Amino acid sequence: MFDPSPLLLMAAVVLDAIFKDPHYRFHPVRLVGDLVALGEELCRRLPFSQRAQGLVLVIGVETATVLSVLLLDLAFAPLHLSWLVVLFLGYSALAGGSLWEEIERVGEAVARGDLELARAQLSLLVTRDTSNMSASEVLRASTESLAENTLDGIVSPLLFFALGGAPLAFFFKAADTLDSMVGYQTPRYAQFGWAAARLDDSLNYIPARLTAVLVACAGVVMGRSFGETMKTVKLFSRNSQSPNSGYPEAAFAGALGVRLGGGKCVYFGDEVELPPIGDGREVITTRDLFMAVNLSKITTFCALVVAIVVAII
Repeated sequence: MFDPSPLLLMAAVVLDAIFKDPHYRFHPVRLVGDLVALGEELCRRLPFSQRAQGLVLVIGVETATVLSVLLLDLAFAPLHLSWLVVLFLGYSALAGGSLWEEIERVGEAVARGDLELARAQLSLLVTRDTSNMSASEVLRASTESLAENTLDGIVSPLLFFALGGAPLAFFFKAADTLDSMVGYQTPRYAQFGWAAARLDDSLNYIPARLTAVLVACAGVVMGRSFGETMKTVKLFSRNSQSPNSGYPEAAFAGALGVRLGGGKCVYFGDEVELPPIGDGREVITTRDLFMAVNLSKITTFCALVVAIVVAII
């Protein structure tokens, strides 16, 4: 539970790549999401400030999540199946297989000229309004989402899994789920979601910077210069609203030779001007997007190597 073997780490990544993230009612991450939704409803009734209410939500969800993981281990320990619990939860914490598949669906729709379908597919991955996006904008937003989710859905949970087993992996997944549900800069969540957003930022701080290095290493495999990619990271990693997502986005931009960010986007009805990330080609093609998927896959392999070293140490 607390010390996954290299074999379990590899098995979790392989299972995620092959079977992806199956949709079923009692998926562990979905249950965490249900807990967040219920917790928000209850915490908003507390006679505290919105920030305090949000802090209670974070503490409650994280405590319940980790305790549930520990109780699950206790339930299977007498059957000598703790390894199976670790493998199942480690696999459930990863989201690479589904991410790659969903991104490829967007690219395939654009390649067929079905822009409406591409926009609809993209809307499942991002919070920005996709209804009026051009083909290049859809591909750019997809690449940005892929880069950010390579961090959130692959590298971070894999590293936390290696460091502290299933409990720490799901501590991170709970934080990530909280941030994705309440960590928005909107009138409803700016104060209530403050604690969730700060926790997610803190947990991703080191993994984000490591992800940039791993993407640069993966880029070398694809014929890109490690130094040029890291130069892009140095110049553009802070051109993001998030203190962390700019690092993998800048690394992807450098490794692919494209420019991400830039232009205007609509979030929850508000128009936002995004700064550019990278100084490469402005027009993103379907070939760029499929190369980005391969880049994410190679980055996952690099992250697995690091996770195995961490687990052994």
